[in-house]
Amino acid sequence: MQTLAYMVIGLGFYLHWFRSSKTQSSEDAFFSFFLKKGAKSIPFISIGLLLLGLVSLVFQKGIGAGSLDFLLVLMALGSLIILLAPLRLTPSALILILLIG
Repeated sequence: MQTLAYMVIGLGFYLHWFRSSKTQSSEDAFFSFFLKKGAKSIPFISIGLLLLGLVSLVFQKGIGAGSLDFLLVLMALGSLIILLAPLRLTPSALILILLIG
């Protein structure tokens, strides 16, 4: 359950980061078709996913530990996404397999 919350937080941050005006999108980007099709709803979905991850962690660990865990995971995954996503070192299929598995 905790791993699922971490994946939801990572996906929410990735969606919110990808919709930034500073991000350069390419055609082979992960979720690029979905992001281009639903451009207006992506900020709401990303904030919803982040809140879902926060509520899940608070429900599991309590208010103090859950919110601290959320912030730590958000900072760690956020920095990894900002550093590694523009490099496109991993193919989209591998990322999808890792998220499902």
